Amino acid sequence: MKKINQFVDSIYSDVSGKEAEEMKEEMRTHLIETVEDLKLEGKSEKEAIEIA
Repeated sequence: MKKINQFVDSIYSDVSGKEAEEMKEEMRTHLIETVEDLKLEGKSEKEAIEIA
């Protein structure tokens, strides 16, 4: 999900290192899970990404 990756990268653009990479991955995973849950509820992928 390119939009999610871009969003997460923008939030952590000023942070580097292993800890930052772990935080980025955790946020990315959470957002993707949320999008998948919203899609199961009947939202389109676009709607789900915007909500998440």
